[in-house]
Amino acid sequence: AAEVRTYIEEERLHAAEGWQPAATERRFNGVSLEAGKRKLTVRGRIDRLDRSPGGVRVVDYKTGGGGRDKPDGYRRGGSLQFPIYLHAASRTEEVALVDCRAEFHYVSERAGFERLALTGEELSADGRFEEVLGAMAEGIEGGAFFYRPGNARSNCRFCDFRDVCHTQVDKHSLRKEPG
Repeated sequence: AAEVRTYIEEERLHAAEGWQPAATERRFNGVSLEAGKRKLTVRGRIDRLDRSPGGVRVVDYKTGGGGRDKPDGYRRGGSLQFPIYLHAASRTEEVALVDCRAEFHYVSERAGFERLALTGEELSADGRFEEVLGAMAEGIEGGAFFYRPGNARSNCRFCDFRDVCHTQVDKHSLRKEPG
């Protein structure tokens, strides 16, 4: 309860920036993304969508310890959440990509109530997201899908193939780690 109060106080301080909550649990479906020579379609849900006179902000709440995510993690094929959220907000809210912003809000003392952000302007100036998506799609089509089960197979709960996956998936993935 104390962490929630602290986060709400942080939000009050940031309210002066002009952002007002407009929706929660906003679904998006059929958002088309350029991926090299192909198009991919994504769907998902946005925790919170805010509006201001200058555009739209996506807020994704994070309850973990923080420190792992980086706004430009997509450049290395890591977290694609920021750019996907930016494109989803742009398309569903009919706002130019450059007028969108995506933020992770860590809502715990353990993470220091950290906030990470990527703007649509930054993403628009960088063609790397499309390149990474293209490489991923090409690899998957070619049968090169590099699973990452995570610590204690924590990522497996998100995978559509968890029920038919090899029981040693965590050991197999370690063989693919560098070094």
